[in-house]
Amino acid sequence: DATEIVLELNYRSTISITSSAQTLIEYNEGRVKKGIKAFKSRGSPVALFEADDERHEAAFVASEIQRLVRSGVVKDGYRDIAVMYRTNRQSRAIEEKLVRAGIPYHLVGGKKFYERREVRDVLAYLRVIANPADSESFFRILNVPTRGIGKKTEEKLKELGASLGISGCEILGRMRKLETTRLLREEEQDGVLASSEETGRG
Repeated sequence: DATEIVLELNYRSTISITSSAQTLIEYNEGRVKKGIKAFKSRGSPVALFEADDERHEAAFVASEIQRLVRSGVVKDGYRDIAVMYRTNRQSRAIEEKLVRAGIPYHLVGGKKFYERREVRDVLAYLRVIANPADSESFFRILNVPTRGIGKKTEEKLKELGASLGISGCEILGRMRKLETTRLLREEEQDGVLASSEETGRG
């Protein structure tokens, strides 16, 4: 027979938070019933804010952080404040508001939205569209998605660009022109050869 050990003591949250959480959890009828006890004191009452959308919510979070810091409610400034959310996609709106408000933050358990690989790749595409001379962004997306371009080829293109003083986009532009010229010459040669053969038959 298994021995059931119920972990009811919460060491991090205050009584106000655990009692509010318990009230919500009790609506889940399929959950094993247990009580939650707080190790800390009662603390400040839980506040409820209803936002219109994620941007409204993020603006409220940023303004509350500023209010808490300015009022001196938190002892160690921004370091005493944490923002928790359920999914990573929720971080974008919050991060944008924090950046605009000049509030420093550290993301735990993941990367900041604009530091994620897929986001940086998309931004690199947009930079190249806006400025084809941006070689750094160009070489970032050269093989994204995979196009079978190896590291050696990439390095040769970089060396060529550096030696000629041109961007990655311009290198490809010149290569296309050279390839087009070569194909046209081959077509012309094939045409001359075909004409000669027809003349010979006549």
